Amino acid sequence: MPSGQVKEQQEIGKPLARDTSTVTRWLQKYRKGGLSGLLEIKKAAGAKRKINNEKSVMMRPQHSYRS
Repeated sequence: MPSGQVKEQQEIGKPLARDTSTVTRWLQKYRKGGLSGLLEIKKAAGAKRKINNEKSVMMRPQHSYRS
């Protein structure tokens, strides 16, 4: 990657508090899929949930503490 591009990516990332690697990834997504590709939210890979939402609500404490 040319040093000019790195400097530009640093300038983009700095006010956004993002590393150049993040800016590079954003640019790659934009080049590959345009704005819709950049804005696409993909579900993270991982194991299937073992506790569904209904069970997780049942596990929450039913009392509240007041001072």
